[in-house]
Amino acid sequence: MKGERSGLTLVELTISVTVMGLIGSVIAGLLFTGLDAYRSGVAQVELQREAAYAMNRMVQYTRNARFVFVPNGRRDDADVLAVSAGIDTDGDGRLDEDSHKDLTGDELAGVAGIDDDGDGLIDEGSKEDDDEDGKNNEDVVNGIDDDGDGSIDEDPDEDWNKDGKGGIRGFDDDDDGQIDEGDAKDEDEDGTKNEDPAEPIIFYVEDGTLMENHPVYDVNVLAHNVAEFRAQYILGAEGEPHIEITLALSRGKGIEITLNRQVHMENLLQRQGMSL
Repeated sequence: MKGERSGLTLVELTISVTVMGLIGSVIAGLLFTGLDAYRSGVAQVELQREAAYAMNRMVQYTRNARFVFVPNGRRDDADVLAVSAGIDTDGDGRLDEDSHKDLTGDELAGVAGIDDDGDGLIDEGSKEDDDEDGKNNEDVVNGIDDDGDGSIDEDPDEDWNKDGKGGIRGFDDDDDGQIDEGDAKDEDEDGTKNEDPAEPIIFYVEDGTLMENHPVYDVNVLAHNVAEFRAQYILGAEGEPHIEITLALSRGKGIEITLNRQVHMENLLQRQGMSL
């Protein structure tokens, strides 16, 4: 027809642009939602990895520890974890085997800088009082709670088992063909006394960050955004001790994780004649 024109009218164009804008908004919303979900997922995975690394680190040291300092029978619920680090100070291939009366070798009662017994005081008393209970060297290394405080082998004398002999009475501790040679204070019969203390590794929270204070490698960061950190000392039905560790991390907006592990100290169980 003469005068007939093709194309869109202004009204049709306006409607088309509006519809396209709505569709674009929906698509953009979906894209942003998906991107946010992706970022949240990545953040959650990162948080899980961080928490798992920190927890595995604490579990490893606790399980292998020859001595557990905090928590203990008197301070059974703590915001700090301190165990012997398992260091071969004298290079003889044995770990934490020959300390003096100050078990940790830090010249202070208990573990330096820590309230070992939960009485609100830090490092009070003699350096020979390894559990800060006001008594020195009252719990020999024999797998038994000699002083009835709920802890095991936590405050020994220089002669750990108090048998009056070098090493363990009746045994050739160093495989040199001789039995009980040397001083009673020489727990590994190597001719040297008190040369390998049970130096502690300490896990604690500072400004929302889980820290590790190692006697050799110094202070390291294990995890950020800590919402909760607890270490509890628990006795089983047969008196066997274990440590329950709780670690919670949170970045907000639902990005959070809580891990809980019960750890049996293999060295303590072996001294008690128990098995895992």
